[in-house]
Amino acid sequence: AVSTNPVELTSVSVVFYVSVADPDGVNDVNTSSVRTEFTKPGQTTRAGDCPLQNVINTTAANFTCTVVMWYFDAPNGWNMRVEAKDIGNGTLMNGTSTFTYGELKAMVISPSQISWASVSSGGTNQQANNDPTTINNTGNYNGTVSLSAISLKGETTSTELIPASNFRVGPTSGVECFATALVNSTNVAISGSDSS
Repeated sequence: AVSTNPVELTSVSVVFYVSVADPDGVNDVNTSSVRTEFTKPGQTTRAGDCPLQNVINTTAANFTCTVVMWYFDAPNGWNMRVEAKDIGNGTLMNGTSTFTYGELKAMVISPSQISWASVSSGGTNQQANNDPTTINNTGNYNGTVSLSAISLKGETTSTELIPASNFRVGPTSGVECFATALVNSTNVAISGSDSS
């Protein structure tokens, strides 16, 4: 079995080695036929070639296989298959194994801060002026975004505050009043944030 971890916003090359044997002799191995693929239901098949690395003896050779995986490919178990043929196109190898791809929790937020042009005392539904805040998943973890808010204390009178519960967050503009209310110093899962 082979395993590796994704890298945020890019690809990673998964490299492994296979030996191919032919009782008719190593010269009967079709070196250009050795290939591999990783499959997982619902995912794009990732395939790679396996060029000759070196001859082991008169009947066997080593090959280096490389498969490119992307940061968004699903984590955990993938099916791994390697095939090789002889010069006559007969099957020498059709082996299977498993490949474990790690889980990556990563994201990019833009803009990194929210702001308001102006707010008025007692006003309602006063929206930020740099909406929307976009959160892009830059890993392969599927989950809900959670936010933790802090109630805002008054600058002049510190006992006065704007409670965190006065702020609401949701994935759709225009329905802010019905979005998820934040809670002071508490992680709150934002309803609908796991959709694209």
